[in-house]
Amino acid sequence: MASDHSKAQACAPESPRQETHPVWELLSCVRIAHHISGRIRFKLEADLAARGLRLPSKDSLKKAHTLLQQTPGIKSVRINPYAHSCTIEYDPQRIPEAGWSDLLAGKATPQAAELQQLIDKTLQESAVQAVIDEAMPNR
Repeated sequence: MASDHSKAQACAPESPRQETHPVWELLSCVRIAHHISGRIRFKLEADLAARGLRLPSKDSLKKAHTLLQQTPGIKSVRINPYAHSCTIEYDPQRIPEAGWSDLLAGKATPQAAELQQLIDKTLQESAVQAVIDEAMPNR
């Protein structure tokens, strides 16, 4: 069953999440452009430069791509830096469909918590920190 979550904005300022990892600030620039069970496309919306952020280099995006594909439940990742989008194919048995929009909206649901646990494990990788450092030079 297809569902369009194009209005689901990421990381509302009043988000109940307590994380301090800088990736959550980057996600505040992302919206869900399209979502069907097992496949989701994210679109970078904000003017990164105005927020003191920038797109990572091609090499850093390759590292991020590799790490994302190693995340349990992620089947494939396609990053398109020119379109400012990322498409992820995932296992809906492993990652609950509602987890994506709930997490980005800052909703404290079991589905969001499950997805956040998977993401947090990936964020512990040193290569992820290098990508974030490049995208957020003033942090």
